[in-house]
Amino acid sequence: MGVTPVDGWLPVLRIRHLPDGSATALRLTQSSPAPDRFLGGPACEHCRTVRRRRETVVLRHADGRLVQVGTSCLRVFTGRPDAVDELRRGERDAVARTPTAQVVDSVGETPPPDPYVPTALYLAHVCAVARRDGFVSAAAASPERPATAELALAALVAAGATPSDRDFTRARATMVWARERLGLKPTLTRFERRVIATLAEDRLTTRELATAAAAVPAFVRAGARARAERRLRPHIGRPGESVEVAVRVVAAVDAGRAQGGRRT
Repeated sequence: MGVTPVDGWLPVLRIRHLPDGSATALRLTQSSPAPDRFLGGPACEHCRTVRRRRETVVLRHADGRLVQVGTSCLRVFTGRPDAVDELRRGERDAVARTPTAQVVDSVGETPPPDPYVPTALYLAHVCAVARRDGFVSAAAASPERPATAELALAALVAAGATPSDRDFTRARATMVWARERLGLKPTLTRFERRVIATLAEDRLTTRELATAAAAVPAFVRAGARARAERRLRPHIGRPGESVEVAVRVVAAVDAGRAQGGRRT
């Protein structure tokens, strides 16, 4: 069964395992251990089950022992039903406390300037992956079909593929939709409120990537619904039919000047 659950364990590293076999680690305490030894694979020393994992957590006991546990086993290992929520709060506190030098890559090199991902660039990678392979949500992901959010992050980190102009255009359109138009709806779902909050900034934390990625197909669906509604709107009349309608003039425009030509 692996390590026996006991009290006194403190999360010190959160490791995100990417589909290409690499990983990133977020230090949750000032005295977090070097992550290199834990980045080789998504192992869980509690259940000892060999399977694909997106996240593992390294915990340190008061006596100095370290153990790597999958997030799905965290509640059982610690004996705390809210263990995952506590981990997320600890992660937010860690980023707020020292926003630099928190994330290290899979070979333990010099950390990048900060643990954030540029929003527009990440969304462009999401658009590229979705256009190539179709969109796969985090909930629908499987070992055979990884989540689009993870593949986009892997592509961004690898820096091997550059999104096309079309992908960047859709990414920017998604951000404009979330920032300027989505909030105009009379009622918003919980997901829509998360999208607005997530895409309000020009950079994302790793925990926001799945929501940001899901905003792209949501934007596409919203556009499709708007076009369908316009097609269903009734016309004034049928072709060739004469109708009488009341018209209210809102503004008058000089057509010649508006088109840059001369009136005759």
